[in-house]
Amino acid sequence: VFSYSNSGYFLLGYIVEKVSGMSYENYLKKNIFEPLDMKNTGIGYNGTDKLYTSTGYTGYLDIYPVSDEVSINGLYGAGALYSTTEDLYKWDRALYTEKLVNNKTMKKIFSKYVQISKYGPYYGYGWMLSDSKYGKEIFHGGNVLGFTSNIERYPDKDLTIIILTNSGYYDVTSLTNVLADIYSGNSYELPEAKKVVKIDNDTLKKYAGNYKLDDNQGEISIEAKDTHIYWEQNNGQVKYEIFPESQNKFFMRIVNAELKFDIN
Repeated sequence: VFSYSNSGYFLLGYIVEKVSGMSYENYLKKNIFEPLDMKNTGIGYNGTDKLYTSTGYTGYLDIYPVSDEVSINGLYGAGALYSTTEDLYKWDRALYTEKLVNNKTMKKIFSKYVQISKYGPYYGYGWMLSDSKYGKEIFHGGNVLGFTSNIERYPDKDLTIIILTNSGYYDVTSLTNVLADIYSGNSYELPEAKKVVKIDNDTLKKYAGNYKLDDNQGEISIEAKDTHIYWEQNNGQVKYEIFPESQNKFFMRIVNAELKFDIN
């Protein structure tokens, strides 16, 4: 049975301090950042002092700045770092060498210990592992309020894709797949901008009503009003407008979500 645990990484951070006799920050700096010349990587907060300049955002097509102090400052061993794609690429290159640990330890890190789900990838030591059309795939992502990160490594192709964005819970998977296809010379489809089409008010009113979601996820209500249509989930008292991109397919702007009404 697999269960991902941020609290486990909290504990691991304290173990690092206990064994090394150093602070978590200083241990990373001395043993990883400085040896690999990662000059733009470090702990995000020193107390309440923010040590990086980017601002986190939430939303999808409509975005809003958010305070990241709680989500970043409180992550400790489960995150709490700032970095750049260039620095993370230096770290990626070091994983092909013995600069950080020996080959025996590296092999343990990238071994398949437990399957995450029935058809999903496996988990090693801090990495997810699977077999893809590009060969062995080693990856891990991270999401907090305001920021999303992902690193995807294809050692058989010597390809690494690193994505960092100051948009929380951003869909980096589809973007990673497109970049891998471009690199490999495969066919690919670039995302297209959402376009709103006009729908008459009588058609919108036909969609109004209450609906049950699959997998016991609750209910939604759809309300049509003054040529607009709104979504509310589980009587949450908050309505979100949905926008038509065809006569029966809609999308949201606040989150990356789509809704399709099956006619008849």
